[in-house]
Amino acid sequence: MKRKLLGLTIGLVAVLPMFVNADEVGNAKFKECITSTENKTCTLTENVTVDEQLEIAGNIELDLNGFSITASETLELKGGFLNVLHGGTLTIEDAKGTGKITVGDNEKVYSPLQMTKVDKTDITKTATLIVNGGHLEGNSYAICGNGNPDRINTKVVINGGKLSVKSATGTAIFQPQDGETIVNGGEIKGATGIEIRSGKLEVNGGTI
Repeated sequence: MKRKLLGLTIGLVAVLPMFVNADEVGNAKFKECITSTENKTCTLTENVTVDEQLEIAGNIELDLNGFSITASETLELKGGFLNVLHGGTLTIEDAKGTGKITVGDNEKVYSPLQMTKVDKTDITKTATLIVNGGHLEGNSYAICGNGNPDRINTKVVINGGKLSVKSATGTAIFQPQDGETIVNGGEIKGATGIEIRSGKLEVNGGTI
């Protein structure tokens, strides 16, 4: 009997869930959460305004939770205000279905999402973006890359959500770098849906 109880106890311990490092964040704590180098789940509790380019170097799951992340009116960027670095992974979820990452009314920011940065790079590591939900809305691009040799090794996976651009000549996904784009679902809309100049494109589903 003792041996059976011991075996049962060990079995129960083995199936206990691992601790999840999750934060509920608003304007005050958003930057700290999304730029963490640890594994983090950042769940929005209010709309957030971003006034600088934020770099994702850790393994970050971002749940928009029905809220929006918007570029401030003072921000100027020829790229995206959320930048996934080599070695970083950003997974975008939206538990409520109305969440959005957008340039807003700011026409001086090209995109909400950028893949890698020229002065912070290690091309042996992959920069990964996974979109499962939410709406990414840019001016020129919803997701942008760069063709420089030190901006290669990117992976973009679209499983759901929506990507769109405001410009009548804009491109939803712009991949000039040697990387990989996989579309399994979602809605991708622009004057050009996807522009690939290097790397690989795999389309399994979704609407482009």
